[in-house]
Amino acid sequence: EALSGDACWGDAGATHAGGYAATRAAVAHILSDFLAESANSSVSDSSNSSTSSTSAAAAPAAAAAAAAAASQRFCALRSPFCGHELVKQAVLAAADAADEAVNGPRNKGAAKEEGEGEGGEGEEGEEQGERKGGEKPADPAAVAAAVAGLLSSLAEAGTVSSSQMAKGFERVEACLPQLGPEAAAAAEKLAEDGERGGWLERNEGSGSGSGVQISSSSPTSSSRPAPFD
Repeated sequence: EALSGDACWGDAGATHAGGYAATRAAVAHILSDFLAESANSSVSDSSNSSTSSTSAAAAPAAAAAAAAAASQRFCALRSPFCGHELVKQAVLAAADAADEAVNGPRNKGAAKEEGEGEGGEGEEGEEQGERKGGEKPADPAAVAAAVAGLLSSLAEAGTVSSSQMAKGFERVEACLPQLGPEAAAAAEKLAEDGERGGWLERNEGSGSGSGVQISSSSPTSSSRPAPFD
């Protein structure tokens, strides 16, 4: 059901078919293309590093160009108040890569936030992902670096406000019960990098405002949590 007039989703929520779902899917597509471009650039830079001294200098430029393109596409959605969705999906992508590096690739399900359910804004299909055979997991360090670069670029350009950035991390925090130890640690590392880099403001322990408190503690259950989308 479309969330017509919902200020959180701007034009996308008001006019796009599917409302929240359409906006969320558009954000996922932007992020997917960004990560694919970042991965391709990383592979190209690695293969050329022994033959060209300019490849090291070209890598930051390629990363910046990919982040700028993602920023422009997000702006084109004309939904500035759904920046938290882009932040959440980006952080969970890094968390997912860290999880898959240890446990192997899985079909994508959904990390569902506490309080989301029938008819809610965050209603998502939950699937217990099955392990895929023969698929090489993404390099978690490369994905984390790409995500950190993207979030830093979005904050520096003002594409995603400080409050939207914090809200995105808060939504990741709500998914923590479904995160394994590697995934939760990756999310916390990004939060720490953001705080050090000045693109994430955390007000730890306050329980109010736009504070973000991500814990790397993992569930006691030995079963692997559902993968992220």
